[in-house]
Amino acid sequence: MKSLDERKIEKCFNAKVREYQKLVGRAGTYGKDLDDVGKQIYKKEWSGIYSQNNLPLSKIKKNKRLYGIFNSDYQGMGVHWLSFYVRDNQLYIWDSFGRNIDDIVSVLHKQLKNQRIRFQMSDRDRNQKDIEEDCGARCLAWLDCVKEYGIRLAMKI
Repeated sequence: MKSLDERKIEKCFNAKVREYQKLVGRAGTYGKDLDDVGKQIYKKEWSGIYSQNNLPLSKIKKNKRLYGIFNSDYQGMGVHWLSFYVRDNQLYIWDSFGRNIDDIVSVLHKQLKNQRIRFQMSDRDRNQKDIEEDCGARCLAWLDCVKEYGIRLAMKI
């Protein structure tokens, strides 16, 4: 059974998803659109939009707090957006399909292990159906929940 805090953050998350769907759409989202929104909301703490093989790992090691989004693709085609948050040199990754890091971003996973960067994947809860294409809006909603409720609760979404 979910705690009151978990139910509260999931309700907040779902409301934020609807807000971002209006802003960036329900279909495939372009990186520029996500980047523009991220810059407005997170200002200097916004890291940017990346592909899994171009995530700025040096920034992770040097920053106290960063928000960003990356794509599971590493060839520039664009497949699926995931959110990331950095706090105190630890990388937190959220996937709306709740998949294992090896299954979705194996290139990034190898880089993190090779550079000995601490990371954690969110709960394996699935928040997106196969037919839905709003992973970009969901990533922004998750980052908002991190900002509002903290990483511990956001990782339970």
